[in-house]
Amino acid sequence: MRKADFILHNLLFTVLLFDLLLQGREALVFILIAQFVVGLYQVISTAIRTLRLKTFNEKTQLLIKVYWLVSILYSIGLILLFNSNLDKTIAFNYLLFAWIIALYYHFITYKLAYPKFIKSHLDI
Repeated sequence: MRKADFILHNLLFTVLLFDLLLQGREALVFILIAQFVVGLYQVISTAIRTLRLKTFNEKTQLLIKVYWLVSILYSIGLILLFNSNLDKTIAFNYLLFAWIIALYYHFITYKLAYPKFIKSHLDI
């Protein structure tokens, strides 16, 4: 499951990157929809991992807890931003942080899928 999760994320990111490169601005709507799908998938996947949190080592548990903290803070900020009278372009730029969270989750899946490579080459 860990490697499948990592491979699925690689495929999603690759498709979205090529879509953005090939279509330019027209791809933004598709990317926003995909962002919702990717985020939903990550939350469900992390919820499953959280249920099995004690099966992971302390470093991985910390990574998962940080993911939840950042995701909750991002969600609260997004709700406050959309309920305020700020310019919507600021809100749109705020959505870029969701992709940073997605990349962080991608790192977690990589660490879980290939722990020996991470330990020997990246020393994390």
